Amino acid sequence: MTEGARTYQLSDGWIFAQADRDMSADLDGMTQAEALSAMAAQDIPAVPVQTCRQVADRHRDEPTITVHFEARESDGWVNECFAPT
Repeated sequence: MTEGARTYQLSDGWIFAQADRDMSADLDGMTQAEALSAMAAQDIPAVPVQTCRQVADRHRDEPTITVHFEARESDGWVNECFAPT
């Protein structure tokens, strides 16, 4: 990470952007959607940062070759884990 190429906290989550400078002031108060649109308008590569839960929710029903989850049950507890690929 650098001063500009890093994660940025927004009003509803986080993004990672590869900017040449710190974009914190420019992104202050923006949502993920607004920030991603602003970055695209400036030709700055940016993506939303997802939690493990968000990744799991996205890949639970449609696993990919590199990302899939497996539920394991033991003693009445269910644990959902990244499965080895």
